[in-house]
Amino acid sequence: ERLQQSEVLKYLTQEEVENKATSGKVGFAVNYNGKPAVEVEAITNALQSYEDGIFRIFIDDAEAGDLSSPILLEEDSTLTFIRLAMLSGRLW
Repeated sequence: ERLQQSEVLKYLTQEEVENKATSGKVGFAVNYNGKPAVEVEAITNALQSYEDGIFRIFIDDAEAGDLSSPILLEEDSTLTFIRLAMLSGRLW
């Protein structure tokens, strides 16, 4: 199946990134058919995804570690969430 051009070329301009950063979340608008997230399921999914290495969290310049690791947040701490993309292919 061929993707529509609009699905392939999605990106955020620098201005959009800056505007979204002021709200604390930079990302694409996602429509979940108007359904709000189920909190318990969302938390369970987030914890499992973190354990599975789907995303990483950095506090200031240090990786947060595993779920049982203590964290120290200061008023000026920077949190960075990085979603990892799984790559596949072969070596020649």
